[in-house]
Amino acid sequence: MSESKLESFQNKCRLTGEVIVVGPLVQGLVLPTRPSALLAVDGGADHLSFFDLSIGDGDSSALEMDIVASIHKDQNDLALALELIPREVKVTLFGFWGQRLDHQLTVLGEIALWNKERRQPVTLFGNLNERLECLSEGIHALHHYGLFSLLSLYEGEFRVSGGINYPLAKKRLPPLSSHLLSNQARGDFEVESSVSFFIYFAGSP
Repeated sequence: MSESKLESFQNKCRLTGEVIVVGPLVQGLVLPTRPSALLAVDGGADHLSFFDLSIGDGDSSALEMDIVASIHKDQNDLALALELIPREVKVTLFGFWGQRLDHQLTVLGEIALWNKERRQPVTLFGNLNERLECLSEGIHALHHYGLFSLLSLYEGEFRVSGGINYPLAKKRLPPLSSHLLSNQARGDFEVESSVSFFIYFAGSP
């Protein structure tokens, strides 16, 4: 791989402000039409006719990767892919949802750590009209109709208010608390958090 291809990918990330990362578990992929850089992670390359860069150890694709990772590495392919993304770029993930539970949990762990360190938003799409957004600490104005849940891998304070069924005054909660599970939104609402967290959405955005 020439160094210029990595540089070209990173420059496109900065120019468009977003990178779409496609992994091996994607089904029925329909990419957004907005301009963005496109990063294929291992078997994700098999689902794309074009990508700006590819990375992986080749265990889920027969294609040659631009950046070849060792199969004996101590990180997953997604962690290596995230390291290539410049700061202040929005990240959207397809094809990292499902199959082995241990793989799924480490995907969430890598996203949460990356967001905590970078404060860059990450959206992870599932295959059944589901998505997870990983947001940094602070106050977030959100819009949704339907089910949502808040989940964090870190202990922290949360406040939820606005057009929802179950508002929450500021309360300190342990990691992965069920206290913020299965709320209902009716449009605009606000989440305040002292730590990086996931918000799970089902239904229309």
